[in-house]
Amino acid sequence: MATIISIAANLALLLTKKGKQVTLADLDIGGADIHILFGLINPPLMLTDFLNRRVERLEDIAQTLPVHSGLTLIPGSGDTLGTANMPYAKKKQLIRHLKNLQAEVVTVDIGAGTSYHALDFFLIADHHVTVATPDPTSVLDLYRFIKLAAICRVLSSFLAREAMTDALADRDFSSVEEVLDMVGLPDETSRGVAEVALRTSTPRSSSTGCRDALM
Repeated sequence: MATIISIAANLALLLTKKGKQVTLADLDIGGADIHILFGLINPPLMLTDFLNRRVERLEDIAQTLPVHSGLTLIPGSGDTLGTANMPYAKKKQLIRHLKNLQAEVVTVDIGAGTSYHALDFFLIADHHVTVATPDPTSVLDLYRFIKLAAICRVLSSFLAREAMTDALADRDFSSVEEVLDMVGLPDETSRGVAEVALRTSTPRSSSTGCRDALM
C-alpha cells in the first residue's frame, strides 16, 4: 500500500515540476492517508466534508501546498462509517465534480481492492497505472483487478442500451465472455461492441514490476 501511495504522490510532484497545474485526489475510500506524506496530519477540510455537504464544491476542500507550487491536494475520507461506504448517488456526485475540476492534470489514488468504488474511480480516468510487487499474491490481485475492470467496461457499454438493462443489471459475471453470451445480440455485433470498449485499455507491463493500462 505504501508503494502505491508513493507512486501517486511522486507522479503528481513530477508533473508539477514539469510546469503542470496538478490536483492530487485521494480516493482510497475508507483508507485515505496520502495527506500525511505532505505533512497534513489533520487537514482542515477533507472529502468527508464534501460528501456530507458541509461544503458545496470539491474545490473547497482542496489544500494548497506552498512547498510544491502548482500542486493542490484533495484529502480523502474514511473517518466515518457512512463516507467509507458511500451510497451510489454520492459516488456519482463525486465523479461529476472530479470531472469538472479546474486543473491541467488530476491524479487519483484509488487504493487496493476490487470494490465497485475502486473500479468506478479507475475507469473514469484517461490514463491508468496499476501497481504490483513481485509477490505472487500481489500479481494475482492485479490480474483480478484488470479482469474485473475489463468486465465493468464491457458491461457498461451494453447497459447503455436501454433494452438490455433489465437482462444485465442484476447479474453477476466472472468474464467478458459471460457478458457477451448474455446480451442476446448476434455474436459479431456483441464482440464488436466489446472490442470498441476495450480497444484502448489493453494492459502493458513495465520493467519495474508495475502494470500500466493506458486508456
